[in-house]
Amino acid sequence: MRKRLREVIATETQARVTDVTRLEAKTDQNAAQVTQLTQALADETQARATAVNTLTAQTEENTADVTQLTQAVSTLDSATASRFDELSGKTANASGGVQNTAIALIQETLAQVNTRMTLSAQYGANSAGIQRVDNVMVDTSKAVAESLKTLDATAGGNANITDFAKTMSDFTQTSATRINSLSVTVNGQAAAITTNAQAVADINGNLNAMYSIKVGVDANGRQYAAGMGLGVQNTPSGMQSQVIFLADRFAVMSQAGSAVTLPFVIQNGQTFIRDTFIQDGTITNAKIGAYIQSNNYVAGSVGWRIGKDGSSEFSNVTVRGTVYATDGEFTGKINATSGTFKGTVQAESFIGDVAVGQTFSDIEGDNVTRNFVYTDSGNLPGEKHVVVLALVKVQISATEAGAGVTQTMGTATLTIGGSSRSIDIYTPPNTDRSRPTYVTVMHSARVTGQVVNCSIQMRSANTPYHANVGIYSPTIHVSRGSGSFTQS
Repeated sequence: MRKRLREVIATETQARVTDVTRLEAKTDQNAAQVTQLTQALADETQARATAVNTLTAQTEENTADVTQLTQAVSTLDSATASRFDELSGKTANASGGVQNTAIALIQETLAQVNTRMTLSAQYGANSAGIQRVDNVMVDTSKAVAESLKTLDATAGGNANITDFAKTMSDFTQTSATRINSLSVTVNGQAAAITTNAQAVADINGNLNAMYSIKVGVDANGRQYAAGMGLGVQNTPSGMQSQVIFLADRFAVMSQAGSAVTLPFVIQNGQTFIRDTFIQDGTITNAKIGAYIQSNNYVAGSVGWRIGKDGSSEFSNVTVRGTVYATDGEFTGKINATSGTFKGTVQAESFIGDVAVGQTFSDIEGDNVTRNFVYTDSGNLPGEKHVVVLALVKVQISATEAGAGVTQTMGTATLTIGGSSRSIDIYTPPNTDRSRPTYVTVMHSARVTGQVVNCSIQMRSANTPYHANVGIYSPTIHVSRGSGSFTQS
């Protein structure tokens, strides 16, 4: 049997055309049907075209269906295109299907497209499925692309694989992320593997790259885990990289033929090394059972030796007990970690500045930066206190004044090594352009490096116009000392 319906409608505000066709074939137990619907519509706010196709077949308890929907819509501020497909089948004990969805949405300030795909199958209590979602989106401030895929299987136990990836970029940072996980569960026992990778960079020069892998099991209510993490990132003291392991036992293996050896093992808080050569090492604490000596030691001749009884011999001098001296003379240099001088200390020169300062030249504009570097004349370890300060100006520009701006602002950013401070400076409301605003800004930090990179930035925060800004008498002061301070 065939049925067909056609409809055409036109008014002052709307026009619509609809066409429906239906085909049916049926016996006492079996049936088949095909339906097609198409429609075109236009009114004062939108235009829409739709097409729907369905196919259905049934024999006793078995059914099969196919559905397709496509649509295009255009309005005064957007355009949308979508498509939906579904295939399904079902018997008395089993079922399965495929679904696909795709949507493209375009607006004045947004474009977004996504797709979804689902595969599912079930027999009794057992099931399996795959699902994937992909999405891309851009607007005036950012762009995003992301993808998610999952695989599931259930038959007494459950197994899952999930893979997620995302990239994102805006005017402040860019990032890329990927997360992958595998997990299984049977009778309350679980095991999982997870990997995580991420890279991030922003406009302030911050960089971060990391990768980690973790494996774990949950057995009888107790969790066991092992993992590894790698990372490189900016820190206040500079770029830092690290590799971290999580394990009850860590070992390095070597193999020659069929023979496997473990030259290095860490287990139960202890380190086992089969054979060691240390070219240069530092030991905080050590226990010697008898003595320690140089490999060329000859008693009373060359080399050195330290015995467990406290006796020591070093080349031409042997020291036992405490050494007291009322006088001494050295033709070389003296190195000491601490000490006290009673009396007057006289030296022709000092290596290492005690206090020093410098003032640099002024700079003006709409976005200005003054960079300067301090290099210590010595290379002694120790902490220095660095102070950076300047007089900064914010003034309504001629462009702002012409646009009717009566208040503006600027941001001062002071940087010492990896430490920064930002300060917003506003002009008073309804300020006359001829009257600039001056403010003294300051930042301080403790540093240990011999070379310290510093900068003072003055940025206009008003867009699309820019205020007049300036940096005057940018000054750095560096000091060091052994005194102490308290605050309350």
